Amino acid sequence: MEPVFTVVALGITAAGVYLAYNNRKKWRTALRLLAEERKWSLNEGGFLSRYEVLGFEGIRTVKVSSESRGKNSVATVIEVASPLEGISSLSKEGFAAGLNKMLTGQDVQLDMPAADDRWLLRGDERTLLARLSASSVEGIDEFLDRDGRVADGVLRLTHHGYVSEFPKLSALVDTALQASRILDPDEPDDDQSLVANVGRGPTPLNRRRCFESIIEPAARAQGATILLDDPDPINRMVGAMAANRADVLAELCDADSGLSLSERVDALRALAQIEPDMAESILHTLAEFDVPGSILHTLAEFDVPGFEIV
Repeated sequence: MEPVFTVVALGITAAGVYLAYNNRKKWRTALRLLAEERKWSLNEGGFLSRYEVLGFEGIRTVKVSSESRGKNSVATVIEVASPLEGISSLSKEGFAAGLNKMLTGQDVQLDMPAADDRWLLRGDERTLLARLSASSVEGIDEFLDRDGRVADGVLRLTHHGYVSEFPKLSALVDTALQASRILDPDEPDDDQSLVANVGRGPTPLNRRRCFESIIEPAARAQGATILLDDPDPINRMVGAMAANRADVLAELCDADSGLSLSERVDALRALAQIEPDMAESILHTLAEFDVPGSILHTLAEFDVPGFEIV
């Protein structure tokens, strides 16, 4: 019986060797087609180098290759290198990443629940708020779900085994490039991106943080105008303060504005700096109704003509 087992074992081994050879052959064909489609360079490898594709897209350098994963395992690797200024790392928030965040406290929160609950982010807060918006969540999630991560200026996507089907390989490259374009646009204008996010952020705090991160005065004026129509009253107050809109501030002093008492006092303080007469009238109204005397005396400390308690 031993010769029979030996023959079977040899047959299985031979079949495994053939399948590995065939997969590698298909992988190389897929790489060749990728290089032809994208007009990238094909490195056919040698004794000390791997079969790989190298290419450029805008500010990005792309490499598609493979790497060994243990004795009998291999992975397809797509790497996209670009400046990535302001973005240190990005990964999916698994157990290890979550433990690291808990120990180091290093994780930038965007006040976007769909991202904060799934991503581990490190980098410049302003850059991350500008580049990552509600509209980019799907593209980044797809990249991370395919074992993608960003570190040391390189966006890296890996797939177990040779991706020997050209359409699938091309789609994986597109997934990596899409994530790279989100994180590192060819011609970034973070102030204008922040202005856009002021209008489309998923939460009031995200929209407000985007506005507060704008630097350029004209862009900041745009953001303030957008906030004037924000559904959140605090954001409307911030926009009105930045735009010197006394009419909006006066409306926010009303008990039905949706603001708390202390927030309405903040609106009144801002109004006193823009339109003292209007603020004085509102102050007397508040004195008759719902503002504690201590707050009224605090307000009266402003050196504004006509702004006093009577």
